[in-house]
This record gives sequence, C-alpha cells and structure tokens, in this order.
Amino acid sequence: MFDYIDKSHLLEHISKIPMSLITEIIIIIFGINLMFSIIYYNIYKIKKNSFNNIHNLNTKKPISFFDFIYYSNTLFFSLGYDIIPQTLLVKFISILHLNIGFIISSIYISKIISSW
Repeated sequence: MFDYIDKSHLLEHISKIPMSLITEIIIIIFGINLMFSIIYYNIYKIKKNSFNNIHNLNTKKPISFFDFIYYSNTLFFSLGYDIIPQTLLVKFISILHLNIGFIISSIYISKIISSW
C-alpha cells in the first residue's frame, strides 16, 4: 500500500491543498453539524418521542445534547445509527441534513482535486 501511495505521489498532492481550504472545510462542517444538533435537540426537548436511542430503549434514559452532536456528525458522514428519528418532521430534517452533507462533501472534494 505504501508503495502505491509513493508511486501515485499522493502525499505531494495532499501537501498542495491550501491551508485556507482545509480551515474552511473544518469550519463549514463544524457549523452545519452544530446547527443541526441544536435543531434536533430543541425538537427533542419539545417532543420527547421524536427520537429513539437504540442503546437506551430499556432504560428510557434521556438523550443528551452531546448525543445529538454525535448523531449529527454520523448523519453527515454516513447514515447515523444510534439515534432513530420517529416523526415525519425529524425524518424530513434528517433527509435534508444528509443531502446537505452530500452536496457539501462533493463541493469540497472537487475543490481539493482542482487544487492539485
């Protein structure tokens, strides 16, 4: 694997990515996920049955704000697993979050590749 990386000059390409672009990506992803975490948490505070946490189904332990930060990030980078949206509103917001994650990721991958 290291031979392939060396032959493809991948490390040279990575070092050419502007630090401003890396900073922008981190800020955008952090901001989007924090915004959605706040939205999810506020919906949960208003209507507790909007979400189920598969790890707390028996104990009925409340879902914390940190759990929603975790959910938001797993939803942005994959499909989210531990917390399950239950209402139509939350499912719609989660779909919107997934789509934004896909679009943002696509935009920044193309920006990274074009910087090579």
